[in-house]
Amino acid sequence: MGFMNINDMDLNLLRALDVLVRERNVTRAGRALGLSQPAMSNALTRLRQVTGDQLLVRSPEGMLPTPRALELAEPVRQALALLSRAISEHGSFVPERATGNFRIALLDHSAFVFMPRIVKRLAAVAPNMSVEAVAWRGDDLNYRELQAGEIDLLLSVGSFSEAPAGIYRRRLFGDRFVCLVREGHPGVGEELDLATYCALSHILVSPRGGRRGIVDDALDARGLSRRVAVVVPHFMMAPFLVAQTDFIVTISEYVARPLGALLPLVFHEPPLEFAKGSWFQLWHERTHYDPAHKWFRDQVAALAVEVEQEIESGRCPRPARKPVRPRKRG
Repeated sequence: MGFMNINDMDLNLLRALDVLVRERNVTRAGRALGLSQPAMSNALTRLRQVTGDQLLVRSPEGMLPTPRALELAEPVRQALALLSRAISEHGSFVPERATGNFRIALLDHSAFVFMPRIVKRLAAVAPNMSVEAVAWRGDDLNYRELQAGEIDLLLSVGSFSEAPAGIYRRRLFGDRFVCLVREGHPGVGEELDLATYCALSHILVSPRGGRRGIVDDALDARGLSRRVAVVVPHFMMAPFLVAQTDFIVTISEYVARPLGALLPLVFHEPPLEFAKGSWFQLWHERTHYDPAHKWFRDQVAALAVEVEQEIESGRCPRPARKPVRPRKRG
């Protein structure tokens, strides 16, 4: 029995072997594959060289397969069927039967907004798939993780106009800022004016570190400043601190609205204009055409529409503004 090294084989010969064993005739096998009789004879010669066996031998009844040919026939047929199925099913993704895991890098407020919805959606329509949230580590590091295949998706706020080649992005929705103070704050009435805003002690959320943010840039443009009393690295920490202090925080509306229903908080429109941000999902070109990843990105985009509609329609409960009279001085 000859030794067959798959590395030495033109895999097109597997189709030739399958058809030759089935047809038991070189001319008919060639016709089935769209090859001439000489080309099919050449394929049989190459198969004999690779396998070390005659594979088909002449007899009064015509060409007959050897025991080695019959031994190879079924595994080759199964392998070809498996390859055909894998290629033909690419592009058709059935979430109900799919398995796998998606790794998403995101900040804590992105996780707060998206993860419960993503988990619920997968449980309903793709119950055998899982999702893994990993910490946002900075755009540059996350770009490298996308490129290396360590994460599948990045959810974050920004413009990402400087993303490296091979990184795709899709805008999900715009964002704006609101101010949060606790209910009964002694220094804030129904309206928050600029003088009061500057006089209050602020909480700054700074995932990248540092003691400045977009608020400071906007105040600088007016020749004003504020006192930053507390710096925290996580967005979700700030509303809980505000609920127990007389501090104020300027934070994403998509975090403020839902938390305002859970904590004794009152939100106000900021007394000055800030540049509006946008939420994006980003991925690498290696998964751009993969049907499972495309399906997952479409789910995230659909959930983003739900989030935006809830904020715009007011379905997210909004805490009532309670009139608070300023303390009398003197």
